Amino acid sequence: MNCEYENLVHQHDITKKRAITPGNPEDWKIYKNQRNKLNTIKYKLKAHLIKKNIQESENMYKKCRGILNTETGRKQKTNVINFIEQNGKSAANPESLKALGNWLKAIGMKINPTKTKMMTFASKKMTTVSLILRIDNLKVEIVDHIKYLRVWLDSELNFHHH
Repeated sequence: MNCEYENLVHQHDITKKRAITPGNPEDWKIYKNQRNKLNTIKYKLKAHLIKKNIQESENMYKKCRGILNTETGRKQKTNVINFIEQNGKSAANPESLKALGNWLKAIGMKINPTKTKMMTFASKKMTTVSLILRIDNLKVEIVDHIKYLRVWLDSELNFHHH
């Protein structure tokens, strides 16, 4: 089947050049038929490859899911935690941020930076620290209170907002 596919690809390229140059409708018809045959063979080859890979993975769920996602082009997107900044200076080294991103990927979690909020917890006596967190080059919003599991938390944990 691979030889037939390679021959069709070669003929397809020649027919396409022939169809484009003079603009003859009959050449376009031949080109479209060859393109359709080529696509049919390509899909059969891809299905055969996927079936073979799944059989080799011994039908283990995670491996099968990974194979299908790779072959269908659905790859898991990962977050890039760009930096954490404190008072204008980087507060975390790049290796730590990369490790955090890898951990999120390993547990299958993707952070939506537009929905993510950040809050620091401190008492009134402690000095507040201004942090900036960027995920996928989007700045994470800093809040003084947030609702978590139906409970309003505030930065001093005094529950005034609740």
